[in-house]
Amino acid sequence: MRSFHWGWRIAVVYTIFAACTLGFVVFALGTRVDLVQDDYYEASLRQDLISAARQHAKVLGAGITAHGHTLAVTMSAAGTGELPIRVMMYKPDNPASDTTIEAKATDGRALVDVSTLQGGAWKVTVTGLNAGQDFIYEQNIVLE
Repeated sequence: MRSFHWGWRIAVVYTIFAACTLGFVVFALGTRVDLVQDDYYEASLRQDLISAARQHAKVLGAGITAHGHTLAVTMSAAGTGELPIRVMMYKPDNPASDTTIEAKATDGRALVDVSTLQGGAWKVTVTGLNAGQDFIYEQNIVLE
């Protein structure tokens, strides 16, 4: 059996490499990429403020639990009275379903109706202002 000339072997290897590279480019261009936030770049510029707000949420003892079609947002150290909060719901597999719900936490607890939202995985972000400081709490949940 006769072997291929070294020039042909190089040409075959290069052709395979070029075809694989072209195939990956076609794959990458055909893949839909959605960011969790439309203002992702602007949010990255505010990263220090966001980090401080996340730390403040930890101090508040923020938490989210899903009970059927209701989200319970709790903040154990928020104190008494009403605290306006914004609950942003991000659906990773369907950005068109993203929604924002305004609510009030009374004595550190807010119940948010999510019965109109489809089931599945959601990223929940709760934001607000407590004692003059912003807070941001994020948690992944699964709605039934």
